[in-house]
Amino acid sequence: MAELPERDTALLLDMLLAARDAQTFVEGLDEAAFLASRLHQNAAIRSLEVLGEAAGRISAATRASHPRSPGGRSRVCAIVSSTATGRYVSTLFGQCFGTVARR
Repeated sequence: MAELPERDTALLLDMLLAARDAQTFVEGLDEAAFLASRLHQNAAIRSLEVLGEAAGRISAATRASHPRSPGGRSRVCAIVSSTATGRYVSTLFGQCFGTVARR
């Protein structure tokens, strides 16, 4: 397997750190507590925005050579992208919690 470009390696690290942050922000919460806390919602969603932004910047060459890579736009990235472009996703917070709380 070819070595990843340095930029893509850095982006993947950013994604990993953002995912860990998001999990930390919901740790110990059930969905109801998460939905009641704007603080936790905003923290987790910001982490997912960082993850989605980094995923979108993974090079085409890396995506092509690793088709299951996060740069392939996972469900999380699609949710974040929809929100970032102004299209409201009615179940965003529930999906956010469900995605982040899974390990």
